[in-house]
Amino acid sequence: MRSKLSSTGIILVLIFSLLLVSSYPINFVSAQSSYHDPVEITGDEGFLTSDIVVGGNGTPENPYIIANWIINATGSWVGISIKNTRAYFVIRNVTIYGSNYGVYLENVSNFIIENSRIFNIQDDGIETQESSNGRITGNTIYNASVGIKFTDWDGVIHSPNTNITVDNNHIY
Repeated sequence: MRSKLSSTGIILVLIFSLLLVSSYPINFVSAQSSYHDPVEITGDEGFLTSDIVVGGNGTPENPYIIANWIINATGSWVGISIKNTRAYFVIRNVTIYGSNYGVYLENVSNFIIENSRIFNIQDDGIETQESSNGRITGNTIYNASVGIKFTDWDGVIHSPNTNITVDNNHIY
């Protein structure tokens, strides 16, 4: 009888622990993540000089990779800003917090933002302006005024952003 009670108690503790853990947001940051300051990349050549890029050459087969960073952008206007590019790039497994904007893309093409966590943002978690050919997927955005926003240069939300797929994001 004592053995059944002990087994039942252990099972109940395990179930309670799983329920408790599953109620917290998933942290996409890998064990290899490192801290980085906020970054601004302008033009395709900006990928070549930025130490936030960890691989790739900007082609469709081998896009520039920005991955596994933790960016404390407290006091900054943005965590990652990329402007005026046509090179292919991926932002993956990045955590950004504390800025006005998490990721800001202006006049860019050929991008993927995936499996990242953006939180404690004053304005937009992710904003694209006049951008195209992208995918925003699998991200968790919370405690931001707007999760994902598409605008033109006048700030109008109906925007000429084209061919951007948004799927499987969690915004709360």
